[in-house]
Amino acid sequence: MIRHRFVISAVVVLAALCGAAWNIPAKAGGSDKALLKAGVLVARDVPTRWKSRSVSLGSGNALQGVGGCEEQSAALDVNQRRAASRGFYDPVTPTGAITSQASNLVRVFKDPALADQFLSAYKAASAAGCLHQTNENQFKRGNPSADITLTDFTPVTGLGTLGDDSVGYGAVLTAFTSEQGTMTGPLDLIYVRVGRAVLGFKLSMQGKDASQLADIVSHPVERVEKAQR
Repeated sequence: MIRHRFVISAVVVLAALCGAAWNIPAKAGGSDKALLKAGVLVARDVPTRWKSRSVSLGSGNALQGVGGCEEQSAALDVNQRRAASRGFYDPVTPTGAITSQASNLVRVFKDPALADQFLSAYKAASAAGCLHQTNENQFKRGNPSADITLTDFTPVTGLGTLGDDSVGYGAVLTAFTSEQGTMTGPLDLIYVRVGRAVLGFKLSMQGKDASQLADIVSHPVERVEKAQR
């Protein structure tokens, strides 16, 4: 089924190198464990009929040595703690569409300055090209029998005052297989800094599910904001 082939993985774009253990200073707000728990997507954040599956987190810097991703690779090496959500998806997929799905990864840094340093790499001029190539290559590796392209990779507008700072990129994902023909769907990558935490979302929302994208992103952000008070 298409939902198994194209369920989002958070590994390539969101993977990072975990450094040595460190203690979160209390003045930064909330414990690392509390922030990680608050920030991951959970079942109540997505439409009620959606299902979920486990997502592999990865243990290394997936962007190391990737041309055009030097800034983002350096950001992944910044000392941090991480937690990944499950991968949520709609079990009902319209003909010609790619499954609606969502996952996120939460990063907690020692202080807001390091979190801002991380986010800055994804606001850099090189970020769109890096994310474009790594996501397209990820989908190709995961779906070797399909002809896959990402097009119209552009910044997401209208994020407003989400968290303390944010950046996002959107694209159109097209996949062709001899069995299922051409399938298309949107792909949105959204990064939100909340104090010393950065939440990275990977979403593909089809049809009526698209109207719930804002809630899927804002609910974990609001929980992290509350946990840091």
